[in-house]
Amino acid sequence: MYPLIERIAKSAGDYSPKHCRRLFRIANYLQPHNMILLSAGKGASAFALTAGCRNAMSIAIGEKPEAAISQALSKNSRYNQLEGDPMEQLQTVIEKNGHIDLLYIGNTPLYNEAVEKSLSAVNKNSVIIVEGIRRNRLMKKWWQRTIADKRIVVSMDLYNTGILTFNNEYKKQHYTFLFK
Repeated sequence: MYPLIERIAKSAGDYSPKHCRRLFRIANYLQPHNMILLSAGKGASAFALTAGCRNAMSIAIGEKPEAAISQALSKNSRYNQLEGDPMEQLQTVIEKNGHIDLLYIGNTPLYNEAVEKSLSAVNKNSVIIVEGIRRNRLMKKWWQRTIADKRIVVSMDLYNTGILTFNNEYKKQHYTFLFK
């Protein structure tokens, strides 16, 4: 699967093959029942996440992936692309599913609204992945405020990608990882 993920990541050019492999491994480990992919860019990240968990109902909200990636994604019968206002679509999906297993937030200015809207639908097994946490000073400040929130139990800083978890069986902890 890695060669295909790498080929798609290189063709899309929005995320590195290494980053897409990491997303694949995260989804493969978590095996969520539902994934919401908000602003997944040209589609490399969406492909990596859905390839990691073919049994998950994957709902992409935001811009459509590039044609070649869209074709590869369409082979997964549990993948759906929604169009329209992203926040309205996110609210509709949350109301329909009742909970979020995995929420992926790509490089979008709607990161704050998306996280706030989704916090009512998380449970102890939910994971939120946010891209661009070091994109600018405003985003860095938002990330610091977010990981300080009592509802977020374990947070991980993968340099430009943040991961939030909510299992209150653990102590509140923040991890920073550096990848070379």
